[in-house]
Amino acid sequence: MACPADFAKKMLSGQYSLQVWILLVFLTATSAQKICDPGDVNSCRFLGKCVSIIKLEQFNTTMNESVHICTCPRVSCFDLPKELQCGKVGSTKILFYNSLCRRLRECETQQRIKRICYGKCEDKFCDRKCAR
Repeated sequence: MACPADFAKKMLSGQYSLQVWILLVFLTATSAQKICDPGDVNSCRFLGKCVSIIKLEQFNTTMNESVHICTCPRVSCFDLPKELQCGKVGSTKILFYNSLCRRLRECETQQRIKRICYGKCEDKFCDRKCAR
């Protein structure tokens, strides 16, 4: 998702309607990242749940009830013990505090993040296969 400041500039310039702006702000606030299809189990994966916008109390709208978004759990992964993990998306390595942090990020991006090692990404053995 692009920078909120970019959205604000486009909103002020009239490039986005008010409904689109409200939806974008809501998606950011709920960790939801995309529109989903409640009839397709693959449209919202990685701990995500496909929910009608009408049923979400945070979002008061007159939009059609058929609009569903993928929402992710609103929990803090930092309440669990620290167990650093290095994950990889494409060629980009990302350090996570623990497994739950990595899984929540997968939900937010709806993209698999492969764990490549326990510990920091800079560790010399990190590119070796992860122990299960």
